[in-house]
Amino acid sequence: TTGFAWYEPGSSLSSIKTGTFKAAGDNAEEKAASLALQLRELFYEEFTLQEGSKGRRLVKPDFVVIERPLPNIMQFEKFGDDLIDGEIASSTVNPNQMLLPTYIGAAVAIIAAYRIPFETIAPQSWHKAYYGSGFKPPKKWVRIKRHPQGGKWQNDWKTPAIERARALRITVKNADAAEAVGIAFAGAGLQTFRSMTARAA
Repeated sequence: TTGFAWYEPGSSLSSIKTGTFKAAGDNAEEKAASLALQLRELFYEEFTLQEGSKGRRLVKPDFVVIERPLPNIMQFEKFGDDLIDGEIASSTVNPNQMLLPTYIGAAVAIIAAYRIPFETIAPQSWHKAYYGSGFKPPKKWVRIKRHPQGGKWQNDWKTPAIERARALRITVKNADAAEAVGIAFAGAGLQTFRSMTARAA
């Protein structure tokens, strides 16, 4: 699942449209195709013709910004049972993180096919633009199966994203949509977008 946000700089913040895509499929390729098709549908809207029938028109954005995956695959501890020593910890990775480039590639293919300029942005960059310099996320307790302490404290970036969006009176249903708002805000400040705006003016 990933969020999206339509943002028109200079317009009312309440007009920002947010939502989520949920990938469907049995493997990475099918899920990538699902995301691509949903993104394409987002670029069209229905309208009523004079005779009352429905039509569709293209409403593609002028610029797209996408969160860049972390360059390193993060490792974390996985706990299991050892017949002799009891609970043991081993190192593992999050397989979903390894698939992010596949999903982003599907999105970029659609965006490029529509000749839409785009850029990727690192999480720490949009965090700074959205929350302000020096912001530190709160900690939340995450329960981990078979962990000796029952779990551990981790940074919570989801809750502040929702709180920030709602403080700005932007309607968001979940953290994915709220984080998309932050990415859109940061995208409006990128040099690529600012240069486009200056040329258009």
